[in-house]
Parts: sequence; structure tokens; C-alpha cells
Amino acid sequence: MINNTRAGCWLLTDMCLHTIALSLVKAMGADYPVMQMVFIRAAVGLVLLLPWLFRGYRSLLSLTHWQLHAARILCSVLALSCGYYALGRVPLALFSALNYLRPAVLMIMATLVLGELVTRRRWLAVGLGFIGVLIALQPGSTPLSSGTLVLFLGIAFGTVATILLRRLKGTSEIVMMLLYTGGLALVSAPFALILWVPVSRSDIFALAAIGLFSQCAQYCFLKAHWLGDVGFLGPLTYLNLLLAALAGYVFFNEIPSASLATGALIIVISAALLRELKGTATSRNSQ
Repeated sequence: MINNTRAGCWLLTDMCLHTIALSLVKAMGADYPVMQMVFIRAAVGLVLLLPWLFRGYRSLLSLTHWQLHAARILCSVLALSCGYYALGRVPLALFSALNYLRPAVLMIMATLVLGELVTRRRWLAVGLGFIGVLIALQPGSTPLSSGTLVLFLGIAFGTVATILLRRLKGTSEIVMMLLYTGGLALVSAPFALILWVPVSRSDIFALAAIGLFSQCAQYCFLKAHWLGDVGFLGPLTYLNLLLAALAGYVFFNEIPSASLATGALIIVISAALLRELKGTATSRNSQ
């Protein structure tokens, strides 16, 4: 219970920082190619990680499971690139809502691949959250644009990356961040150079801030998944929908529809129920 409480705090911090970074990406997306923004995000992250690189290079030399690390990096790069592409083409709240397909897929994969146990009541709570996502999306009324289709691909890649992250549990957070950020820069650099658009002075700080907030959010995300279990963290991420809707309204004048608001409320209730079920189970086990 203590570990999951701390994990929840780290995850909430991650979601706030991540929402700010996504808002900046959406604001910049019409002016710069996706791969250029991905590369700048990675370059800023590498600069922030330089002190740890000098101290932790020996850990990199003695690293094992290189195949799993490489697969995680590749899936993460694809997920991020797809997400950046979609973000400039769909509303921020819809972007966040579609990403709530990931926790359901994640819990299924965690059960099948990692053998993690999820109680029936927690499955029901997750199902309630999924119903909320369906209400928010209004299936059949939302056209499948290129942004929506690419986002679905990003969700799939991101889910696999998270599963691989769980398989690599025990590797230090700094090493994971160095590998991810370095791989991101390496893969995106050739495409960024080909598509490069000169950066105006007024946009330099905004593009750099994407890397700053994203890197800090990644550390919080890794810390959360090291401390908590997937069954607890997955549904808690539903709260990110509220943050995204708020950011979309404040920064982009995107007013959530009644169906989106209703779905968001159901999702929040689902997350609250699941946290309560987790606490009840812990209390009974301690008696």
C-alpha cells in the first residue's frame, strides 16, 4: 500500500508535466516537422542527463538484456513520433481519451505476459472506465482521420514499450532514461536533418521546454512503475483526461462536449473505485 501511494504521487506529477509538454507540442506542431520536434526533445534531454552520463557510463557498459532495451527504445520512438503527429491533428482532450485504450490493453498484456493477478472487482472497475472512454469518444460519430489512425498505432507501440519496461525492472532509472533519450536522438536525427526548418527566436524556449518537461515527466513515470503495480497505476492514469481537457480549454479554446464530460466523470469514478478496492484488499490482508 505504501509503495502504491508513493507511486501514485510520482504518476500524478508525471501527468502534469506531460500535459504541459503535449500542449507545447500542439502549439508548435503546425510550424515544425514531427521528427524535428522529437529530435529537439531528445537533444535537450541528453543535455540534462550529461551529469549522470559521466557518473553512470560504467553501468551502461555492464548492461544486460540489450535485446529488450533495444526493443523498448524502438517501440518508444515509434509511439512518441505517432503521438506528436496525431497531436497536431486531433483535439487535446480526444488525444488523451483515445490513449485510455492503453491501460485496458496493458492490464491484459500484463496478465498474459507478466502473470500479474488482477481481481474481478478491479476488472469491473476497469470495465467501467472503458465504458466512460466509449461515451467520451462517441463511436461512429468521430471520423477516422489520419491523426486518429496514427494515434492508434502509437497506442499499440506505447503499450508494448510499457510491458518491456516491466520486464526490465531492476535497471536503474538513470540508465533507462539515458538509453531511451539517446536512442530517441539517434533514430530521429537523420529524419530531422532532412526535414529541418529554421527555428525562430521566439520558439527556441518553447521547443526547449518540451524536452525539459518531457524528461522530468519520464523520470516520474519510471519512478512510479518501479514502486507500484500495473493494476493500480493503469486506472489512475484516467485522471489525465481531466488535465488534458483543462489544458485544451485554457490554451486552445477547445470546449469539451457533454458526452466527453460525462465519459470523463465515469472514468474518474472508475479510478476512485479502483483505489478504494485496492485499499480494502490491503486492509483485509493485514488482519
